[in-house]
Amino acid sequence: RDREKDFFVARNFEELIFRLNNRLLILPEIDFVCVCLRQRYLEGILGRVGWEAVAAELDAPLRVGYLQLLEESLFRSHLAPVRRTLYRKTPSGGAGDIYFALHGDQVRSLAIVPLMLRGEGIGSLNIGSVWSRHFYDAAPDREILDRLGAKLAIAVDNLMYRCVLAVQKKRLERDVGAAAILQRSLIAPPRPEISGFEGMTGFYPCQRLGGDFIDIFPVGSQRVGAVIADAAGHGISAALMVAMLKFSLQMDGMARLPATEAVARINARVTRILRRQDYLTLCYVLLDSRRGRIELVRAGHPYPLLSVSGTSEVRELKPAGPPVGLESEALY
Repeated sequence: RDREKDFFVARNFEELIFRLNNRLLILPEIDFVCVCLRQRYLEGILGRVGWEAVAAELDAPLRVGYLQLLEESLFRSHLAPVRRTLYRKTPSGGAGDIYFALHGDQVRSLAIVPLMLRGEGIGSLNIGSVWSRHFYDAAPDREILDRLGAKLAIAVDNLMYRCVLAVQKKRLERDVGAAAILQRSLIAPPRPEISGFEGMTGFYPCQRLGGDFIDIFPVGSQRVGAVIADAAGHGISAALMVAMLKFSLQMDGMARLPATEAVARINARVTRILRRQDYLTLCYVLLDSRRGRIELVRAGHPYPLLSVSGTSEVRELKPAGPPVGLESEALY
C-alpha cells in the first residue's frame, strides 16, 4: 500500500511509467512491467490531433520504454471476453512478444490487468516473472492489482488529455503568432508623402493580437485620410473585426466619399456581418491641405484632440455618432 501512494502523480507518460517500474520491480516476484494502451482508445481520444502529432510535438511520450500499443485484435481475444485480470503460467517458450515486446521469451508467469474506464477497456497493465513458480492469483495480489489497475487507468486518461491539450495549445500559439504578424502588416501604414502633413503612429497591443487599428492613406493628391478604431473585446475575434474594417475601407472607392457617407456605408456592411454583441468604435478623419479643412466623424470613440498652432489651446472634437455595428441605419 505504501508503494501505491506516489505511483500516479506524474507530469508526463515517461515519468508515470518509470515511477511505476521503480516501485514494482523492487518486488522479488516481479521482473518485468509493461503498460499497453488500446489502439481504439488512442484513436478515439486523440481525434483530430493524431498520434503522430502528439509524438512529434511532445518528444514522443507514447514511445518511451515499457509503453506499448495494444492492437484491437489482441484486446478482443484476450481481455474483452472476461474484463478481469488474467493469470497465466507460460510454457518454456516464454510469453512471446505480445505483452512484453522486449522480454517475452524470458517470461514464465504473468498477470494481465485490464485498465477499465467508464465501462470500456483502454489497455492493460502486464507484470511478469522469469520464474514459473510465481503466480499472482492469491487473494491479496488480486486486490492490489485490481486497485492498481483502476488508479492507473485514471492516471493514463488524465495524461492523455493533457497531451492533447498541450498539442492544441502549441498549435494555437503558432496560429496566433502568424495572425499577429499578419495584423501588424495590416495596421502598419505607410506614411503618405503629401506636402503639409506628417503622420506618426504607434501600436502596442496588451496581447499578441488586439482589437486596435490605425491607418493613414492618401486620398487624391491633396488630402489624407486617417482612421483609428477599437473593436470590442480582445484576441482573435477583435483582430478579425479590425481586419474586416481594413478591407471595408479599401472597397468601392470608399476613401473618395465624404466622411459621413463612408462611415455610414462601413456601418451598414459591418452590421450585417457581426453578431449583436460585437461592435467597433472609430474616428475617421479627412485632412484637406489645400483648404486647411478637417472633416471628422466619431463613432462612439473617445474624443480626438486638436492642438491649435501658436497657442496653448487644445480642443476636444465632439461630433456624435453610435459605434459601428449596432444600428444598420445609424446617422453620423
